[in-house]
Amino acid sequence: MKFKISREDIEEMSELRIVEFSFPMYTTQLINLVSSTAQATRPSTVGQMSDLVPQYIKFETDANNKPTLSRWRKWYLKQNPEAIDRATDKILHKTKSYLEAIQKIDRPMIKKWVEDLVIYKSYKSLIYQDIALCEVAKRLNTDYQRARPEDESKQIDGFIEGRPVQVKKKDGKYNVMMDMIPNSHTLITYKENRNGSLTIEFDESNFI
Repeated sequence: MKFKISREDIEEMSELRIVEFSFPMYTTQLINLVSSTAQATRPSTVGQMSDLVPQYIKFETDANNKPTLSRWRKWYLKQNPEAIDRATDKILHKTKSYLEAIQKIDRPMIKKWVEDLVIYKSYKSLIYQDIALCEVAKRLNTDYQRARPEDESKQIDGFIEGRPVQVKKKDGKYNVMMDMIPNSHTLITYKENRNGSLTIEFDESNFI
C-alpha cells in the first residue's frame, strides 16, 4: 500500500508551519559535507534529538500547552545554550580548511583522482574480493564461484558451497553497514593492513 499526506494535512495535524529557508545554489550540499567531516551535529555537540524532542513534548503536555516550533526553539536553547554556536564554529573551522584545500585542486589532480577511483580502486576491490572468496573456500575445503552480473544486482559477490556471499571492506569510509546485508547472504569482510596484507573474517558456522 502506498499513500501520501499533503503538506496542508501535515500542518493541520501538527500545527507545524513548514519553514523553507533560502540558500544559494550548492551551499547546503557543501555545508552538509563539511558538517559531516567536522562531526558538528553529532549528539555530543547538539544533543540527541530523538530524546530531546519527546522531553520537550512531555514538558509542554505536563504544562497543558500545545507544542509549537517557537516554544521548542526556546526550550532547546535554554537546555543547550551553546550547542548551536558550537556546531556553527566547528563547521566554520572545517570550512576554512576546505577552502584552503580547494585552491589546490586543478584538472590534473581531478584526473588523477578519477583514474585512481575508476581504474585502480575498482580493480583492486575485485581482486581482493576474489582472494577472499578463494581463501575462505580453501579453508572450507570446497570451491567457490564468482558472481554473474545478474547475481551482482542482488548484492551477491560470489558463492561458496552454493551459499550467496557478500565480500566487504571492513574499515575506513567503506565500513560495512550490517543492516544493508540481506539476511540470506553470508558476509566475508577484509581489512587492508599497513604492510599490504589482508585480514579476512567470516563465520564458519554459516557454512555448516
